[in-house]
Formats: sequence, structure tokens, C-alpha cells
Amino acid sequence: MNIKELIDERLWKEIKRNYLNEQYSNAVLDGIQFIGDLIREMSGEDGDGYNLIGQVFNTKNPKIKVNRFRTQTEKNVQDGIRLLLQGFYRAIRNERVHEKKTDSEQEAYELLLFLNHILRIIDKSKGKFTIENTLRRVFDENFLPREEYAEHIIKEIPPTKKYEVAVEVFRSRKKSNRMSDLSVFWNQLLSDLKQKETGDLRNEISNALRYSEEAMDVTTIVFLVGNDWKNLDHDARLRAENLLIRSLPTFLSDDPMDGPQAFQYAGISNAVKQLYVRDFMELKEEFAEKIYTLFKKTSGVLTEYVISVFGNLLKELEKFTISDSLDVLIREKLKSGNRQLITFLDQYYPADKASELKLHLPVDDVDPFDDMDDDLPF
Repeated sequence: MNIKELIDERLWKEIKRNYLNEQYSNAVLDGIQFIGDLIREMSGEDGDGYNLIGQVFNTKNPKIKVNRFRTQTEKNVQDGIRLLLQGFYRAIRNERVHEKKTDSEQEAYELLLFLNHILRIIDKSKGKFTIENTLRRVFDENFLPREEYAEHIIKEIPPTKKYEVAVEVFRSRKKSNRMSDLSVFWNQLLSDLKQKETGDLRNEISNALRYSEEAMDVTTIVFLVGNDWKNLDHDARLRAENLLIRSLPTFLSDDPMDGPQAFQYAGISNAVKQLYVRDFMELKEEFAEKIYTLFKKTSGVLTEYVISVFGNLLKELEKFTISDSLDVLIREKLKSGNRQLITFLDQYYPADKASELKLHLPVDDVDPFDDMDDDLPF
């Protein structure tokens, strides 16, 4: 009798040692323990034995449905499986746990085949939870970034598996093309974790920040964790900020053969900006100095990059830098005939101050319509 060929390899793995050593009663108990663990994993219940089976396979609010559970016949089958398992626990398991029971190979063979049959029923059960299936739904291209949709997925995760799912989502984060969508699920899931689980997850994230060498990877973490960034380990946050700031471009060109393009830095730039705007950033001086250094360069593409991405922050960053004041830098650029700053001045400066600075443009570069009277009779 080669039972290995007749039962699921997962069940064989659990019973193999005792079965080959001819400890047949212990092999049966190993099989029962495996089935119980699987039921707990799928249902999220922490019970055991007779009571566990009653909680999970009941016909009022079953945690595991062995069929569609719609017709009376299907409900009867559900209840039958419950009775079979409860009877198995009382008649088979308890006798081997509480009394000295020695099974023959034939007896063990028959009992293990029954457990294998139950395993196949559970594997085909409705609403079966697996981490793989959950990840497939989370990273689905058609994932709907709404809290209620995320909640539907989370409700199917057993409470004892939510932390494990969170860890796997974090480790698989690079699979997402829309971090804003993923963060919707992430925030909903985090609110369901226990305090210790949240702390362990933050340790996992902090370690990733400590050793990541890729700015884009750090960027995905910034967008994923959102407001929870401030709760990560201090040293990990400092290193991540420094990596992002140093990864901002030092050179840009319009020519794709000549150097990196601004769009390549969009994610990194927005991540740095988010940290600053949310007041999570601690390396404000380093950030300000980097932006002002870029702004002082003569490259038109680099100037456009700075004012389009960080324009609304330039005046505020002035207090964190030892560079020349923003007004001084603008005057110098205007004197050189740089007209890129006109729109910037109109958007972020008071009208009188903007007009004053525009006077530094060379006379030939002054827009003849700037001072035209708007009250024309037509």
C-alpha cells in the first residue's frame, strides 16, 4: 500500500516521518493537525477541534462554504460535512489524544484517505483564501481605487493573515504601475492590523529604506506609506531623504542623445516635494541648497524644471539656504535675457514686485504689450 501516491503531497509531507517510522497513530494525528491548521488559516478562527468545526462550517454564517450554499440540498451538504468532521474529531482524534491507541497500517491508511478527501473538499470550497489570490486582486490592472472596493478584498482575508498579506504587498510594491491606487488598499489594510503587527511592518519598511540603493524604490515607499512616513525609524528616514535629494538631476537637456530628461525625474521630484510639503522632511537645508544650486545654473531646461516642479516652494526654501536671495538670482537671470521667469513672477509674486523685477530685462527683451493700457475703446 503506497499511500504517498494516493494523497496530496502537502498531507504526505506532514505525516511522512511518523508513517515511515510505523508510528501510525501519530501519523493520523499529524494529518488531523494539518487539516485543523488549514481550516484556521482559511477561516481566521483561532479555535480547535469540535468547536472550531462548528464555527467554520455552520449553516447560519459559515466561514468556509463547501458549495454555492444556495439551495436546501447544498445547505444540507454543508451541514453534513460539519457533522462528519465533528464526528471525526470526537471519535478518532480524541481517542488517540486522551488514550493509548495503536493503529495498524491498514487503519492509518483508511483514516488518512478520509482526511485526504476532506482536504480536496476544502480546496474546492467557495471563497477560499490564499495570499496569492489576494495579491492578484490587489495588483489587478482594473483595481478600483476606492475604499469600499479595498474593503471587499480585506474582508476575505482571515484576521490572522492580514499582517502576512501586508508584508507581501510591501515586498511586491514594484509590481504596481499606480502607487496611488495601491496606497488606497494599503491604508485600509493597515487600519485593520494589531498594534504589534503595525510595529513589525514599520520595521520591515525601515529596513528596506536602510539598504535600498535605488531612488525610484524609495520613491515607491514614500507614495505607498503616505502619512505613516513619520512613524518609520529616524535613521532610515534620514538616509532615504538624502538619497532622494542627491538623486535630483544636476543636468538636463532637450536632446535625448545628450543627457537625461526631466520626465525621468518626475517620480523622485514629486516624492521629495511630498516629504517637504507634508512637513516630514528633516534635511530641509540640504534640499533647499540643492534646488537653489540647480536654479542658479544657466541651462534653460534646468530652469524650466525647477520652476515647473518646485516653483511654489522657491521663496519658502530661501530661509533654509546660504545661497543668494531668490530676488538676486532672478535679477541675474533676467539681466541675461531669460524670459522663462516672466510667467513664474506673474504667478508667485505680487504684481508690483513682479513689475519691478521685470525691469531688469534688457530693453530689447521687454514685451511692448506689458504696459499697454487695457482700457482701450474697443
